[in-house]
Amino acid sequence: MERPEPAAYSRWPGKPKGVPTDATKGACVSKILIVDDEAPIRALMRATLTMAGHQVVEAGGGEEALEKIKKQDFDLVVLDIMMPVTDGYEVLERIKAIPSKAHLPVVVVTAKSYESEGIMREMTAGAIDHLSKPFDPEDLEIAVSRALTSSDDQIELKRAMMSRGANLYSAVDKMRQLARESETAGTDGSKRRRR
Repeated sequence: MERPEPAAYSRWPGKPKGVPTDATKGACVSKILIVDDEAPIRALMRATLTMAGHQVVEAGGGEEALEKIKKQDFDLVVLDIMMPVTDGYEVLERIKAIPSKAHLPVVVVTAKSYESEGIMREMTAGAIDHLSKPFDPEDLEIAVSRALTSSDDQIELKRAMMSRGANLYSAVDKMRQLARESETAGTDGSKRRRR
């Protein structure tokens, strides 16, 4: 399978759409901030995204990421959720609270299990995709490429679809819980009747 070319795209008005990386190809890069408290994970993400032709900046935690986001323009953030001090949820909420950065797309990469409340919180706070750790580097590359080449309308549609999926997952969880409670109540009731 061929790897997609780096996206020549920028979400920042007035910013050139990428920086040429190879004069013969004319390929362009996007500036991506990767945020994870684990250095080996950051190294894997950096290698994957650099080989795909992107410019990568790293942050080892939420506060460091927020400082870099305030001072620099990024085309995308790849964000871990489970970090000490300032977790990814707080980072998402604080990015959204910065008017000039609220539109910044974020792809979440986390070891946190797929749960409806977490996914809904990610989507509500502005994430546009979710990858579970451990991840295949190619999946990261595809998610990043998709995020960078999507229009604002496509991103909003993706957020809506993810939110609906999380709602459905939550509804199924609730139905399972009610079924278990009903079974337990039925078992207790049948024991009472026999006495």
